[in-house]
Amino acid sequence: MSAPQQSFFRKAGLAAWAMFTLILVFCVLLLANELMKSGKSPLDLSQVSEKESAVDVQGPTSASQLTNIPIYVVSADGAALVQESRNIPFGEYTVDNCRAALDEMKKPAQNIGSTAVLPPIAEYNALFLMQGGELVIDFKLTWQNAVPKSASGEAMMVYGVVNTLTQRELKGAKNEQVRSVRFLFEGRAPENLFPVHLDLSNPITPDPQWIRKVETAQ
Repeated sequence: MSAPQQSFFRKAGLAAWAMFTLILVFCVLLLANELMKSGKSPLDLSQVSEKESAVDVQGPTSASQLTNIPIYVVSADGAALVQESRNIPFGEYTVDNCRAALDEMKKPAQNIGSTAVLPPIAEYNALFLMQGGELVIDFKLTWQNAVPKSASGEAMMVYGVVNTLTQRELKGAKNEQVRSVRFLFEGRAPENLFPVHLDLSNPITPDPQWIRKVETAQ
Protein backbone atom coordinates (compact mmCIF):
# COMPACT_ATOMS: atom_id res chain seq x y z
CA MET A 1 0.00 0.00 0.00
CA SER A 2 1.40 3.37 -1.02
CA ALA A 3 2.06 6.19 1.42
CA PRO A 4 -0.86 8.33 0.15
CA GLN A 5 -3.25 5.37 0.64
CA GLN A 6 -1.98 4.76 4.18
CA SER A 7 -2.45 8.43 4.99
CA PHE A 8 -6.02 8.36 3.61
CA PHE A 9 -7.08 5.33 5.68
CA ARG A 10 -5.45 6.76 8.80
CA LYS A 11 -7.37 10.01 8.41
CA ALA A 12 -10.58 8.10 7.68
CA GLY A 13 -10.13 6.01 10.85
CA LEU A 14 -9.49 9.06 12.99
CA ALA A 15 -12.56 10.77 11.57
CA ALA A 16 -14.72 7.71 12.30
CA TRP A 17 -13.39 7.51 15.87
CA ALA A 18 -14.05 11.21 16.40
CA MET A 19 -17.61 10.79 15.12
CA PHE A 20 -18.22 7.81 17.44
CA THR A 21 -16.89 9.78 20.43
CA LEU A 22 -19.17 12.72 19.66
CA ILE A 23 -22.20 10.43 19.39
CA LEU A 24 -21.32 8.76 22.73
CA VAL A 25 -20.88 12.11 24.49
CA PHE A 26 -24.19 13.33 23.04
CA CYS A 27 -26.00 10.22 24.35
CA VAL A 28 -24.49 10.64 27.83
CA LEU A 29 -25.49 14.31 27.95
CA LEU A 30 -28.99 13.45 26.78
CA LEU A 31 -29.37 10.79 29.49
CA ALA A 32 -28.06 13.16 32.18
CA ASN A 33 -30.49 15.83 31.05
CA GLU A 34 -33.45 13.43 31.28
CA LEU A 35 -32.39 12.31 34.78
CA MET A 36 -32.13 15.89 36.00
CA LYS A 37 -35.56 16.67 34.56
CA SER A 38 -36.99 13.81 36.66
CA GLY A 39 -35.32 15.15 39.81
CA LYS A 40 -32.52 12.57 39.98
CA SER A 41 -28.80 13.14 40.08
CA PRO A 42 -26.85 11.04 37.54
CA LEU A 43 -23.94 10.91 40.02
CA ASP A 44 -26.04 9.08 42.67
CA LEU A 45 -27.30 6.18 40.57
CA SER A 46 -24.83 3.61 41.90
CA GLN A 47 -25.48 4.53 45.53
CA VAL A 48 -29.26 4.40 45.13
CA SER A 49 -29.10 1.03 43.40
CA GLU A 50 -26.94 -0.42 46.16
CA LYS A 51 -29.25 0.77 48.95
CA GLU A 52 -32.45 -0.36 47.29
CA SER A 53 -31.08 -3.86 46.68
CA ALA A 54 -30.16 -4.28 50.35
CA VAL A 55 -33.17 -2.94 52.22
CA ASP A 56 -36.53 -1.41 51.69
CA VAL A 57 -36.15 1.64 53.94
CA GLN A 58 -38.74 4.21 54.69
CA GLY A 59 -39.65 6.49 51.84
CA PRO A 60 -40.41 10.17 52.14
CA THR A 61 -43.26 10.96 54.47
CA SER A 62 -46.41 10.66 52.40
CA ALA A 63 -49.51 12.79 52.51
CA SER A 64 -51.62 11.30 55.30
CA GLN A 65 -55.04 11.48 56.87
CA LEU A 66 -56.28 10.42 60.29
CA THR A 67 -57.43 6.79 60.29
CA ASN A 68 -58.84 4.65 63.08
CA ILE A 69 -56.31 1.93 63.89
CA PRO A 70 -56.38 -0.66 66.71
CA ILE A 71 -53.41 -0.77 69.07
CA TYR A 72 -52.77 -3.04 72.05
CA VAL A 73 -52.55 -2.01 75.69
CA VAL A 74 -52.07 -4.06 78.87
CA SER A 75 -55.27 -5.22 80.56
CA ALA A 76 -56.21 -4.00 84.04
CA ASP A 77 -54.97 -7.21 85.66
CA GLY A 78 -51.68 -7.05 83.73
CA ALA A 79 -52.12 -10.56 82.33
CA ALA A 80 -53.14 -9.92 78.71
CA LEU A 81 -53.31 -7.47 75.82
CA VAL A 82 -56.55 -5.73 74.87
CA GLN A 83 -57.35 -3.50 71.92
CA GLU A 84 -57.98 0.21 71.87
CA SER A 85 -58.90 2.28 68.83
CA ARG A 86 -56.72 5.29 68.06
CA ASN A 87 -56.74 7.87 65.27
CA ILE A 88 -53.29 8.08 63.69
CA PRO A 89 -51.89 9.79 60.57
CA PHE A 90 -52.15 7.15 57.84
CA GLY A 91 -50.23 7.39 54.57
CA GLU A 92 -48.88 5.37 51.65
CA TYR A 93 -45.81 3.98 53.44
CA THR A 94 -46.18 1.15 55.95
CA VAL A 95 -43.14 2.28 57.91
CA ASP A 96 -44.62 5.75 58.44
CA ASN A 97 -47.86 4.20 59.69
CA CYS A 98 -45.90 1.96 62.07
CA ARG A 99 -44.00 4.96 63.36
CA ALA A 100 -47.29 6.72 64.14
CA ALA A 101 -48.69 3.60 65.85
CA LEU A 102 -45.49 3.13 67.87
CA ASP A 103 -45.69 6.70 69.13
CA GLU A 104 -49.34 6.12 70.02
CA MET A 105 -48.40 3.09 72.13
CA LYS A 106 -46.52 5.38 74.53
CA LYS A 107 -49.64 7.39 75.36
CA PRO A 108 -51.83 6.56 78.38
CA ALA A 109 -54.41 3.82 77.87
CA GLN A 110 -58.04 4.83 77.50
CA ASN A 111 -59.56 1.86 79.33
CA ILE A 112 -59.82 2.30 83.10
CA GLY A 113 -57.07 0.30 84.80
CA SER A 114 -55.23 -0.53 81.56
CA THR A 115 -51.70 0.69 80.89
CA ALA A 116 -49.64 1.45 77.81
CA VAL A 117 -47.23 -1.25 76.59
CA LEU A 118 -44.43 1.32 76.29
CA PRO A 119 -43.40 3.97 78.81
CA PRO A 120 -43.57 7.62 77.68
CA ILE A 121 -39.75 7.79 77.60
CA ALA A 122 -39.45 4.87 75.14
CA GLU A 123 -37.52 6.68 72.41
CA TYR A 124 -36.03 5.07 69.31
CA ASN A 125 -33.26 6.03 66.90
CA ALA A 126 -34.64 4.60 63.68
CA LEU A 127 -37.31 2.45 62.08
CA PHE A 128 -36.61 0.37 58.95
CA LEU A 129 -38.77 -1.97 56.89
CA MET A 130 -36.65 -4.72 55.34
CA GLN A 131 -37.53 -6.72 52.27
CA GLY A 132 -39.69 -9.66 53.35
CA GLY A 133 -41.65 -7.63 55.90
CA GLU A 134 -39.16 -7.49 58.79
CA LEU A 135 -39.51 -4.22 60.71
CA VAL A 136 -36.36 -3.19 62.59
CA ILE A 137 -36.75 -0.85 65.58
CA ASP A 138 -33.54 0.58 67.00
CA PHE A 139 -34.50 1.73 70.50
CA LYS A 140 -32.48 3.96 72.78
CA LEU A 141 -31.13 2.46 76.02
CA THR A 142 -32.45 5.14 78.34
CA TRP A 143 -35.86 3.58 79.03
CA GLN A 144 -35.02 -0.08 79.74
CA ASN A 145 -35.39 0.32 83.51
CA ALA A 146 -38.97 1.57 83.01
CA VAL A 147 -40.15 -1.91 81.95
CA PRO A 148 -41.03 -4.31 84.82
CA LYS A 149 -38.36 -6.98 85.25
CA SER A 150 -40.81 -9.87 85.09
CA ALA A 151 -41.74 -12.43 82.46
CA SER A 152 -45.25 -11.04 82.07
CA GLY A 153 -44.12 -7.41 82.00
CA GLU A 154 -41.54 -8.06 79.29
CA ALA A 155 -43.99 -10.18 77.29
CA MET A 156 -46.64 -7.43 77.39
CA MET A 157 -44.12 -4.91 76.06
CA VAL A 158 -42.72 -7.11 73.30
CA TYR A 159 -45.94 -8.70 72.07
CA GLY A 160 -47.91 -5.49 72.50
CA VAL A 161 -45.54 -3.88 70.01
CA VAL A 162 -45.35 -6.87 67.66
CA ASN A 163 -49.07 -7.67 67.59
CA THR A 164 -49.84 -4.01 66.90
CA LEU A 165 -47.31 -3.33 64.15
CA THR A 166 -47.95 -6.56 62.21
CA GLN A 167 -51.63 -5.79 61.69
CA ARG A 168 -52.86 -5.55 58.12
CA GLU A 169 -54.51 -2.23 58.98
CA LEU A 170 -51.09 -0.54 59.02
CA LYS A 171 -50.07 -1.65 55.53
CA GLY A 172 -49.55 1.25 53.16
CA ALA A 173 -50.05 1.19 49.41
CA LYS A 174 -46.31 1.53 48.67
CA ASN A 175 -44.91 -0.98 51.21
CA GLU A 176 -45.59 -4.56 52.16
CA GLN A 177 -47.18 -5.60 55.43
CA VAL A 178 -44.97 -6.07 58.50
CA ARG A 179 -44.49 -9.78 59.21
CA SER A 180 -42.07 -9.66 62.13
CA VAL A 181 -40.28 -7.15 64.36
CA ARG A 182 -36.58 -7.11 65.25
CA PHE A 183 -35.67 -5.29 68.47
CA LEU A 184 -32.33 -3.49 68.62
CA PHE A 185 -30.92 -1.20 71.29
CA GLU A 186 -28.44 1.40 70.08
CA GLY A 187 -27.88 -0.63 66.92
CA ARG A 188 -27.20 -3.95 68.67
CA ALA A 189 -29.16 -7.00 69.77
CA PRO A 190 -30.43 -6.71 73.38
CA GLU A 191 -27.99 -7.74 76.08
CA ASN A 192 -28.77 -10.22 78.86
CA LEU A 193 -29.75 -7.48 81.30
CA PHE A 194 -32.87 -6.66 79.27
CA PRO A 195 -35.05 -8.40 78.66
CA VAL A 196 -34.25 -11.09 81.20
CA HIS A 197 -36.98 -13.59 80.31
CA LEU A 198 -37.27 -13.25 76.51
CA ASP A 199 -34.85 -14.01 73.71
CA LEU A 200 -34.84 -11.08 71.26
CA SER A 201 -31.83 -12.16 69.24
CA ASN A 202 -34.14 -13.01 66.31
CA PRO A 203 -37.16 -11.22 64.82
CA ILE A 204 -40.40 -11.74 66.78
CA THR A 205 -43.60 -12.80 65.02
CA PRO A 206 -47.10 -12.01 66.31
CA ASP A 207 -48.57 -14.34 68.93
CA PRO A 208 -52.36 -14.16 69.49
CA GLN A 209 -52.20 -16.10 72.77
CA TRP A 210 -51.39 -12.86 74.58
CA ILE A 211 -54.57 -11.16 73.32
CA ARG A 212 -57.73 -11.19 75.39
CA LYS A 213 -60.57 -10.88 72.91
CA VAL A 214 -63.40 -10.88 75.45
CA GLU A 215 -62.31 -7.44 76.70
CA THR A 216 -63.08 -4.55 74.38
CA ALA A 217 -61.83 -0.99 74.42
CA GLN A 218 -64.17 1.89 74.99
